[in-house]
Amino acid sequence: MRRIFSQEEGITIIELLVSVTVLSIIVISFATAFGYSAKILKKVHQENQAIHKDQEAVENNLSINKPQLSDQLKLSFVGTGEKEALNLDIDGGVAYSGDISTFIAEVPYVESVELTPELHVYGDEPNQIKIKLTTKSLEDGTDVTADFIDPEDPDNPLFSSTTYTIEDNEVTISLSIPTGNSRPKDGVYTIVVDIKDMDTPLELGYLVNPIRMVAVGEKGSILTSYNGDKWADQSQATNKDLNDVIWDGDRAKKQFVVVGEDGIILTSENGVDWEEENLEDVGDLEAVAYGNDRFVAVGEAGAIYSSTYNKFTKDYSGWTPWKDTALGVTIDCDLNDIIFDGPWGNNRFVIAADSSGENNNDLFYTEEDKWRGKTFSQQQDWINIDYGGPEDEFLLIADKQMMAFDYDLEADDFSYNQTETVNSNQPDLEKHNLQDMTALDGAYLVVGVYAEGDDDQSPKIYYYNYENNDNGSWWEPSLSLPLNMTNFNLVNWYNQQQIMGGLDDNDKYQILIYNNQIGNWSIAKIDESFDADNLSINNLFIK
Repeated sequence: MRRIFSQEEGITIIELLVSVTVLSIIVISFATAFGYSAKILKKVHQENQAIHKDQEAVENNLSINKPQLSDQLKLSFVGTGEKEALNLDIDGGVAYSGDISTFIAEVPYVESVELTPELHVYGDEPNQIKIKLTTKSLEDGTDVTADFIDPEDPDNPLFSSTTYTIEDNEVTISLSIPTGNSRPKDGVYTIVVDIKDMDTPLELGYLVNPIRMVAVGEKGSILTSYNGDKWADQSQATNKDLNDVIWDGDRAKKQFVVVGEDGIILTSENGVDWEEENLEDVGDLEAVAYGNDRFVAVGEAGAIYSSTYNKFTKDYSGWTPWKDTALGVTIDCDLNDIIFDGPWGNNRFVIAADSSGENNNDLFYTEEDKWRGKTFSQQQDWINIDYGGPEDEFLLIADKQMMAFDYDLEADDFSYNQTETVNSNQPDLEKHNLQDMTALDGAYLVVGVYAEGDDDQSPKIYYYNYENNDNGSWWEPSLSLPLNMTNFNLVNWYNQQQIMGGLDDNDKYQILIYNNQIGNWSIAKIDESFDADNLSINNLFIK
């Protein structure tokens, strides 16, 4: 046979054909195997999808406790030794989908709970607490009761509901809240719902918030609140105006004291239940402060009265005059406001006064339980005093005047001197009637009303801080209020909240709240029983 190539140069045609044939057989075999495998994988995938779908359907029925067929699961346990055989019949049903099925036992349970309300403020409790239950697998007529329990005394419910019955797997239970001394005090409580045929009772948390704010005003007006956005009416049956309110700062005593017209004094342990006392032959009491375990009330014609805490009886003494210990001064002028400087100064009471007395004193202060007087160059009828602000100084305000002062630490008697920082750059107050002020965290806030002849009929608001001037300055902020106001007569500050009160353009008293975290003003809700069209609030205390 003739060779096309030599042995050293290649292979024969026959060898090439044989190689191609073998390779084709191998390729065809692999292609057939891969095609068959792909078909098998596709079928397995489809079957897995179907199983997964059936499983989801069954699990969904399990989650809602809904079988498709009623059935009964029979369980038998063989007895051993002294133990007898046990046979159990469990009612329920079968949930299925495709080739997957399971047994669902008919177990009663609570599907949802609605508690209305979930909390309230002490003294502003609703008539009832309502608990709406939606249940599953509970027979009609099943008894349900609820108890209101103090966790510190779980065996003695404070009050309980009557017995209710479940109908169509629903029931609404009402817990009537007692009033007076039986009302639950502020704290955390548990509502225990007992459902017959259920081994474990349902436990719900309930909160009674404390009173943190008390506002007082005309004709016995008293409003209370937890955070300032809603105010309950706790007004008293008196026609006397109430001018100021203070708290003794010790939660164990919980004593609120209110002073007002014709020597009236109201005291309360909780801000809701008040006792009235009237000092004889005393004019209007304008202000009250607390410090060194004593209340001090001041008012017209130099009235100063004190009530001291007794640590043995854990109560306060009666009110007695406290001005016969004056050192070289005659206290005969009207005393308009008082603060205790204990947290910042020398544990002194400091009084803002009319400078019309015999000694023309602008303020009086205590030194070792004796009263001293101080006269400034700017003599005014000072109506308000506070301490704090960016300079940690005292601030006095009068109708058309503001003045800052601080301790004179160089003087032998630690008296007070005017300071220049806050007194400089004051706004023109000739057409203003200032009403109230408060020392904020790093600022002063003063509010008032326009005076006659003032072209600007808007309420007056002034801040003092370092926002607009590195050296500090007074400035008038531009406020976006939720309604038109004609004046503000009170202001206070608490936990990033500013609270102001005054009249709107319809002569209705309003309380506005500014929350620094949210950055806007809102209108507080005042109980409808308070006659906001005819009554005003004079002062506000936040503990």
